Amino acid sequence: MFAEIPKGHIVFDCDETLISSYQNVLSITKQVLSNHFKQDISVNEIRERFSADYKTFYSNWGLSLEEGEQLRKNWWEIASQGDHIYNVFPGMVNFLEQLIHDGFHLHIWTARDRSSTLEILKKENIIHYFLNFCCGDDPSPKPYSEGLKLMVGDIDKDLVVVVGDSEMDLKGAEIFGCHSIAATWGDGIDLSSLKKYKTSKFAKKPSECLGIIKE
Repeated sequence: MFAEIPKGHIVFDCDETLISSYQNVLSITKQVLSNHFKQDISVNEIRERFSADYKTFYSNWGLSLEEGEQLRKNWWEIASQGDHIYNVFPGMVNFLEQLIHDGFHLHIWTARDRSSTLEILKKENIIHYFLNFCCGDDPSPKPYSEGLKLMVGDIDKDLVVVVGDSEMDLKGAEIFGCHSIAATWGDGIDLSSLKKYKTSKFAKKPSECLGIIKE
């Protein structure tokens, strides 16, 4: 299925890039924070203080690093349980199949924990498109570039493209020194934070990424 010598490497974020999960993320975050603060935390307040960068998110809620990391573990535990609904974005499967057909190797780089990431991708029947996975509970999670390097190896960085919806994705690509595409087709996208990365291209739907990658 995968080309022996890849034409390039496309590295995908998971939530709100491959799969629609924003409402689930808000729901789980609400549960975790409400339990921690022992009071009901509104979804609107979570939206206002949300950040894909964990340290910023902890700071927005007045949490120490230790408190934040414990809540993140609690989040992962809840995410791995129950019957949460996730859907692959329209056009994504065709996009993945075209990339494979064109000789690219595909990878996952996500802040989500490995257990729930693999479970979702299996359930949505898209896990077979990806060669490697770097997740939030692996050493050196994004935006640190070690995970990217382990997945794509010692290759010309001009042949690597990160596709993601958050500042962490674009920042990680910038640190690594490769290309990036801002995926703006999901919910809860903070366009103002993404526009800080001038070298990143923007796509409103998965099919638009093909033209960008071919450039």
